[in-house]
Amino acid sequence: MAEKQSYVITISRQLGSGGAYLGQKIAEALSIRYLDRDILLRSAEEMEDQETFWMSFIANCSYTWPYVPPSYNLLAEDRLHEKFVTMMQKVAREHSCVIVGRCAGFILSRHPKVLNIFLYADTEWRTKRVQELYALNEKKAQKAVNNNDSERANYHYLHTGEKWRDATQYDLCIDTSNVGLDKAEKIVIEYIKEWLKE
Repeated sequence: MAEKQSYVITISRQLGSGGAYLGQKIAEALSIRYLDRDILLRSAEEMEDQETFWMSFIANCSYTWPYVPPSYNLLAEDRLHEKFVTMMQKVAREHSCVIVGRCAGFILSRHPKVLNIFLYADTEWRTKRVQELYALNEKKAQKAVNNNDSERANYHYLHTGEKWRDATQYDLCIDTSNVGLDKAEKIVIEYIKEWLKE
């Protein structure tokens, strides 16, 4: 059953800044759906215009604990972009949710209640976190951070015509290396609660 007055929290983020982790924590705290690239990818290849698919897909839009970081490799997903759009729009139309990545803020810009967040962090801090999350040495982690930043910027521009790190696209921007993930979570949840009162 669709929820009344659904709202959407979108999170765009730099690799290692904690976007997926905070997205899951926020979804859990607010008891709403969670959606990211990995969930979309698992479903997009099998997508059919059938009610059973949608019921199964929406049921799987959830956070999982213990936290498992999403893959940091951006695959060639342009062929799936339209499917991603359809899936995100359907979930957002029927359920309150947190959506991480995939240009969700732009795609859902016409949704009546959407809040767009951007998370960024110091490169050294992100590199260290990527090392720990993915068991990489410093050189490989640094390469992953640099490559991912470039790939995300290109993907965002390709599908929106906007610069990924342009703060004017977002309602809230947080440097997670400055405040830490725990405090960032509290800041975001308090911000959302105030925003929902409007």
